[in-house]
Amino acid sequence: ERRILRRRQKEEDKKKERAQSIIRMAWTNFVITGAAIVAVASLMRSDIRTSTSMLRRNVKTIRKMMEDVSNGESIGEVVKKGEEEIAKKLKK
Repeated sequence: ERRILRRRQKEEDKKKERAQSIIRMAWTNFVITGAAIVAVASLMRSDIRTSTSMLRRNVKTIRKMMEDVSNGESIGEVVKKGEEEIAKKLKK
């Protein structure tokens, strides 16, 4: 009878260990999935910010170029100035 009781106890212990292992794996998967979602959202957010700031700079440059052309400067001069300004900004 003791052998049978020990065997049953060992089987129950193994079942508990399996259940705990499954729970640990589930939590690990949940945490990893959450971290991945946060990372993707963060990357998308920074990408959108970068794109937005680049668009703003381009609009400012184009607006300035259009004003210069309307003030009587030639298109070639305005384009050259714009290229020089962009090169300066990129060097920073």
